[in-house]
Amino acid sequence: MFHFKSLSTEQFEILIRQYSARFFGPLYSSKHDNPPPSQPIQPQMVERNSDSTLGPLSDLENRERSDTYSHTVLRIDDTWRVIVCPEGLQWILQKRKGYLGGRPAWDGKSFCRSKTGLRRAIKDKVGAIPPEIESQLAQLPDWVQL
Repeated sequence: MFHFKSLSTEQFEILIRQYSARFFGPLYSSKHDNPPPSQPIQPQMVERNSDSTLGPLSDLENRERSDTYSHTVLRIDDTWRVIVCPEGLQWILQKRKGYLGGRPAWDGKSFCRSKTGLRRAIKDKVGAIPPEIESQLAQLPDWVQL
């Protein structure tokens, strides 16, 4: 534990620089080549590039919790749905959790790699499902694929 009262101002500044550099990168000091800007930085509008290197997940509308997520496999009802994760490794049984930013948001409740596991999760969490959803579920492959 440090007692700051026993440190000189110079010692204190050195200690803060070392701590900050260790956890946050180097701080500005008179020894650096790039001084801070003399005027405040003004916010700028940034246009999104449709050719983004981050792919479709960079789009806020295509996140797993988004109501318009592109890898939705089936909607069981207004409260439950099944999606494929972005990496194509698993099905995710999601429950609608309300609204986020004025739009419906979804929360993952079960994560399954096999159709058997997905059926079990739906039975445990959702209960009985309509026959048309059961037939859609039967058409899924035995293991998840994107």
